[in-house]
Amino acid sequence: MIARLGRVVEHIDQSRDALLAEHGLNRALWDVLASLRREGAPYRLSPTELYRALMRTSGAMTNRLAALERAGLVERVADPSDGRSILVALTPRGKRLVDKVAPAYLENERRLLSALSAEDQAALAAMLKSLLLELEGSGLSAAGSHGHRRRRRSRMLGGEQPGGRPNVGGDRQRVGESDDLEDARHEGLHGGQGDSSAAP
Repeated sequence: MIARLGRVVEHIDQSRDALLAEHGLNRALWDVLASLRREGAPYRLSPTELYRALMRTSGAMTNRLAALERAGLVERVADPSDGRSILVALTPRGKRLVDKVAPAYLENERRLLSALSAEDQAALAAMLKSLLLELEGSGLSAAGSHGHRRRRRSRMLGGEQPGGRPNVGGDRQRVGESDDLEDARHEGLHGGQGDSSAAP
């Protein structure tokens, strides 16, 4: 069963990675853009709110934000309620990109799950939720029981592709990202409904 779960995850990851790569993105950066879009106008969050929501370290979030800022997809703005603080905001270009990618992203997820009926999907979501709660709450996972440090992999970040499309998944600068699987509610446009996404 564990081997089958691993194979399913591999298929899902490959499919989502390929779709996002068509738009110059990877999942780490898509998570940030989708989180800001889901927040609603004016599409702003503090860096702390972002890294807590996505369960990442402040260092990893700094790298992601720097790449997105270079691509013109986010910008740092002053917090109107506290002039000493900054917020991360989607730029108009970033919002257009999310709104362009989101329908295809959601349709891809529906396609990946199409072999299961609605009832089977609901049952699977419930079982996976129970398993995750047990693993994360009891420390039965490898990370929890052995205290292994998270492995890091290099993400390739670059400039722009031909046509002005942001090559946020390019090949010029390496930025370390965690190899850990993320809870589905923290991926893409997920709103905590198992493995199905909610549009922004």
